[in-house]
Amino acid sequence: MKSVKERKIIADRGSVLPFLTCRWLKVNDVATDIETFEKTLPATEKPFEGLQLEGVSTDATKSEALMPKVGTYGISAAVDQKNRTEANVAYDLEPHDGEVQSLHFVLDAKHPHLTDRLNLRIPVGHCATLVLDVTAEEGVPTQRNGVLRIEVEEDADLQVVLLNRLSRETKSNQSIAFSIADGGKLRVAHVEMGGARTNYNLSGDLYGVDSYFEEYVAYLTQYEEALDLFYNVRFHGLYSKGLIRADGALFDQSHKSFRGTLDFLKGARGAVGDEEEVAILMNDEAHSVAVPVLLCHEDAVQGNHATSAGCVDEELLFYLMSRGLSRKEAEGMVVESRMAEALDRIPDLALRNKVRNAVHDRLMRRG
Repeated sequence: MKSVKERKIIADRGSVLPFLTCRWLKVNDVATDIETFEKTLPATEKPFEGLQLEGVSTDATKSEALMPKVGTYGISAAVDQKNRTEANVAYDLEPHDGEVQSLHFVLDAKHPHLTDRLNLRIPVGHCATLVLDVTAEEGVPTQRNGVLRIEVEEDADLQVVLLNRLSRETKSNQSIAFSIADGGKLRVAHVEMGGARTNYNLSGDLYGVDSYFEEYVAYLTQYEEALDLFYNVRFHGLYSKGLIRADGALFDQSHKSFRGTLDFLKGARGAVGDEEEVAILMNDEAHSVAVPVLLCHEDAVQGNHATSAGCVDEELLFYLMSRGLSRKEAEGMVVESRMAEALDRIPDLALRNKVRNAVHDRLMRRG
């Protein structure tokens, strides 16, 4: 296979910081690898067969009509254009009050290419839960290009569970865009496990008075995997609140970047924003980058950010090992405890235990 340079294709980059910093830091954007993705046929011609639906009507509409307010294209224009023209899964979702809708994707040798485009609207006063679960078979080159656009209307409450259990041969781009109206709530529990290159981009607007957003993310990277977590949350409404918490561990020669922006716009008086990221480095060659950004165009707001990266306390490991645990088991226990805050927010007990077991198995199987 010819290299990108030999094919004279300019590599697409995306998830660009709203305010750029020095180029030599190499944190302003990220490679999408979209130019190496195989073409997929639209769902109208060849739907993705590795999909199990729960609580979702198979005749859900395929139009773009549900999303008048969310216009951002996510990771990059090229990623969105490829998703728009080649989506082999496309649904407009509007759950009933109290409904749980689940989409379980399996990437394997029979279904190696997933391009999913989902529009989700939660009507006034409704509460609902959406589960997006993506798994990939080990040893099989697979790819995913996903777009999820969310509109939370007045006093609606949406819980989103994102589970990406990918293999070290998977390349994944996932874009999420949201808007939240007066009194609306969007709560996200997000788990990232693996992937040769995983780009996650969340961008959204807290338009409403007393609107609320939170995301708790747990991640685990090994081998030479690369994970980029990008956030751009814009505060418009009075007393709006936003919270981002990220906890995870990096093994081997893996790389993780966390780039989060909280942007307080004119009119967002009384808004509160918090972002915090903690990375555990389990190897001297693991690499973690954090770029927390606060932008402020309004008085009387509160913005907080904090990041940290470091090794596990040797005294803590010694204490655990003195109780009969091996070093691998002790390290695994510490990592699992850091990921617990996100995992505890998975509402379904069976699914939560399934993910916990997957995390534990991966930690125990590492070299």
